[in-house]
Amino acid sequence: MEKKQYLTDGEIVFLPVSEEYLTDESGGMGWAEQICFPTTAGEACLALERARQAGLPVTVQGSRTGICGGALPQGGLVLNLSQMSGLSGEAHPERKELLLTVQAGVTLSALRQFLDGFRKDGLSYWFHLNPTEEQATLGGIMACRAEGGRAAFWGPAETWLVQVEAADFAGKLRRFQGGELEWILGDEGHNWVILSLELRLPERPAHTGVLLCPFGELSGVSRFLERKDERTGLCLSMAEWLGVEALDLLSENAEALAKEGMSGLQRADTLLLEFTAPGEEEALNGLEELLGLLEECGCDADGVLMGDSPKERERLLTLRHLLNETAAGKARMAAGAVGRPPLLLDLAFPQGIEPFVAQCRRQAAGPWAAWGHGAAGHVHVHLFYENEDEYARQRETAAALLEVGRRMGGVPHREFGRGKCRTADGSPVEAPCPGEGERVWTSRYV
Repeated sequence: MEKKQYLTDGEIVFLPVSEEYLTDESGGMGWAEQICFPTTAGEACLALERARQAGLPVTVQGSRTGICGGALPQGGLVLNLSQMSGLSGEAHPERKELLLTVQAGVTLSALRQFLDGFRKDGLSYWFHLNPTEEQATLGGIMACRAEGGRAAFWGPAETWLVQVEAADFAGKLRRFQGGELEWILGDEGHNWVILSLELRLPERPAHTGVLLCPFGELSGVSRFLERKDERTGLCLSMAEWLGVEALDLLSENAEALAKEGMSGLQRADTLLLEFTAPGEEEALNGLEELLGLLEECGCDADGVLMGDSPKERERLLTLRHLLNETAAGKARMAAGAVGRPPLLLDLAFPQGIEPFVAQCRRQAAGPWAAWGHGAAGHVHVHLFYENEDEYARQRETAAALLEVGRRMGGVPHREFGRGKCRTADGSPVEAPCPGEGERVWTSRYV
């Protein structure tokens, strides 16, 4: 496929769709008649205008890393934004912030590489949102509100967004600022196509560390999450929890674990903590307090793994990516063998994760795993199957757990991927997604 997709007069070119753009990490397969790859907002708007005139439905794609099927086309035109990859920054050292403008197709990996090489007047900066997929695009991250575990400590996406430029499906541009950002974050391309973002990024913390902390019981994880603010020597910036079943799932990816030097992980309910400090001395003093609190809450202090250097920090943080990668791989294999979608639940519990996870452990009849953003009370449940009979049983379990979760006060987590909105029986929702009170809980899965 040629890289240049547009004629010199700016007229859009719609191309036949190759198979790679009909699928994403959900393992599903869509269909479409045409595809285009805009490089500017003007080209994207022209494509949307032409599609409207031709009566073509439009599916917006980034790098197709989502596991919710949102990038799977269902006829019409695929608007792939992966070639909208420009970014530029202007530092303001007096305010210790960086104003950064990025096109929607810039990947998280490319942004981090840019920031690693950007230093002005002795200051460097960071992008605090940390969804686990490095190749996700910034447009997709914001459209799905995929904020990651740091958002509970550093603030949600809108904290760091100055404005978003987006187009409606008639190709009309609009800029969103302030309270208007709520209209577009999490929209997932149902009503708006995010084309560029202006970010206000903070100074990078002077010292960052990561701890992998095994607990004897899930109740210990809950106690720590309740008491995490008691010790002030360090600033926690992330508290991800991995259920013991998630560690079992990771053990299936033995080759990848060995490559990262992570073989032999303790089988236990586990917290993955990230902390920051203004300097090395403060980090050492605060770490002693933090380890004391962890031990009081039931953590196996002898089993704690610590990442203090950049390489060691990345090694521990890679676990979350490996976990998603392992789960997605099992789902893709099942989809290929059975032709069924993944079975997922994504709920947040303001009162904590323990009651719902305990119920999952009582009711689960087949292989499953759970993990999530502990500080946000987030529980991501993935149920696995290998054949049609197992799918039917696991689907019943998922539906029952969904009902239990709702009775326990669970709400759709703000990162919950709606994908192509569907009702519980699998039929598509033709209108825009319902409001928060009527959101389609089951999306493409249950």
